[in-house]
This record gives sequence, structure tokens and C-alpha cells, in this order.
Amino acid sequence: MDNSREISWKSLWNRSQGSIYQSWDWIKIQDSLGVNPNILTIENQGKISAAVAGFEKTLHTPLGKKRIFQIYGDPIYINEDSCKNLLEDLKKKSKEYFYTTISPSSSKVAQMLDSLNFSKSLNSTIVLDLDKDKDYLWSQLEKKSIRWGVKTAEKNGLNFSQTTSNSDIESFYSLYVKTATDGKFKAESKEIINSLIKSGMTNLFIVKKKSELVAGGMVINDVNKNKSILEMTSASEEGLDLQAMPFLYWNMIIHAKSKGFLTFDLGGYDLDARPGEKTYNINKFKERFGGQITELPVYSSNSKYSLVRSIMRKFRFVKKLYKKS
Repeated sequence: MDNSREISWKSLWNRSQGSIYQSWDWIKIQDSLGVNPNILTIENQGKISAAVAGFEKTLHTPLGKKRIFQIYGDPIYINEDSCKNLLEDLKKKSKEYFYTTISPSSSKVAQMLDSLNFSKSLNSTIVLDLDKDKDYLWSQLEKKSIRWGVKTAEKNGLNFSQTTSNSDIESFYSLYVKTATDGKFKAESKEIINSLIKSGMTNLFIVKKKSELVAGGMVINDVNKNKSILEMTSASEEGLDLQAMPFLYWNMIIHAKSKGFLTFDLGGYDLDARPGEKTYNINKFKERFGGQITELPVYSSNSKYSLVRSIMRKFRFVKKLYKKS
């Protein structure tokens, strides 16, 4: 990645108040670890007027391997015309893939995608409004599980802290890989997690019982959007018994508030989860923190993405047949 492009990108990102997922530092870390970004730009007199970065993935389907392209956050741009031109180019490029998805962070870009006939689907998450005082946030926690859990964790002598220690990262990663294995989802690489933590774009928070790490969570700091996003959590069996998870979540929320973030995103909510499924229980846990279920639009270049989602909703076992790498 050349220096002139980096300077131009950073300038445009600052000017357009871009999301963390479109920051040069985020892109550079992914690139350095072999997750090669695919960058589209609109240039005017040698300067970037609109740009977006996404990542190519391989989707393993019952019909074989398919290439897909994923983009998170709004494009960065000078004006709406340049952004719309970029999205038009994106739609043309998308013909090279099984499908392309883009998850915009603003209604303005969502409207542009609507006007260009991108197909719209919806994900969901739970968002807490941090523009409230601590006592109010505490009062919104479910009394018999979350408030009780936080108090019990404190009685159990658990300690919460932020860390960049290599040994703590190793311990957390071991817990996280076990969670991924048990949950049958692909774990992120240790190198990516370590690089993001060391960069300061993410924070790793841990809970310890004396010197033993029993739970942890990684949070993304989307500074320009004034939001803190929970990316991953994990806990040992002992941690669960000691009520480390309510304690971890509550302290991460309060930490985000102390740093001036306006919202805390609990990292997803599965509207299609059914009783008995693990995601259903995760949903219920997140609901107990008092946030609002919020829609997150996902736009795709064609109807294939929506079709795959529809099949997965109707036939839950099919989800196991689709894997990304």
C-alpha cells in the first residue's frame, strides 16, 4: 500500500467521519495478516473522492465453493454524487462474485443502495443508550439475574480489568477457541486479534479469580460513530459458575460510558432463534441488560444472499452446510 494513497485515504476518512471498518489502520492490519482487502475508488484529478474497502471470502455451499465480497460500514466520500458513482461501480464489480454484501452505518447510504436496487435484508442487535446516568443503567438490568449476577461476582472476589498482556491474550484466545468449537463457528486468527488489541482500535477486557482468567471480551471502538461494539466474549465453566459474564458485560458497559461513547452494541441478536437453541439463550441474556432491539440493514448485489438467508431460516440444519473461509 503506497504512502500517497494512505495520506489521501486518511484525509478523506477524517473528513467524512468514516467508520472504524473503513479506516486505513483497520485495512492495513488485515492486509498485513493476509486478509487481502479489495479497494474501490473514485478519483478526481488524482485525488480520491470516494472509496470503500471490502474483503473477499470463500463460501462453502452444497453446490461447491463460491466467492463472495463483504463490506462493513459506509464508503468514505466527499459528496453524495461521488458515493453514488462508487456504489454503481460496486454493483458492476459484484458480477464477479456469487454475491456482494454491504452493511451501511447511515440511512443516507442505505437510501442510495435502495435507489440502485440493491436487495435489502435485516440483521439485528441490542443497543444500550449510554447517554444516561449510571444509576439509570443499573436500574434497567434484570434484577434476579444480571444485578444479582454482578453482586454475586463481586462477593466471589472477581476482578475486572483491561489488558494488552501477551499472557492474558493467550489465555483469552484459548477460551475463545473453545467457545467457537462448542458453538460450531469459525474462530478469528490469533494474529488478527492480537494485532487489533495492540493497535488500540479494540480493547480486551478480562475477569480474573485471583490470577486465573475466567472470562474475557473484546470491544471495537468506533470512535467517529461514538459507539462501542462487543465483538467476542468467552468464559470458562468456573467463570460461568462465579457469574463472571454479567460482571464482565456490566463493567464493559460502564467503561464505554466513561470514555464518552454514546452507545454500546451488544454484538448481535438472532431474530430467528428458537427455544432450545444456543442463540436463543444468548438473546435472552442480552435482553436482560435493558437495551433496544435495533435493525441493521444488509444490502446485497443480487437476490442470492437473501435466498440463502431464507433457506437457513426455514431449514435450520442447512446453516451447517454453509461455511465461510
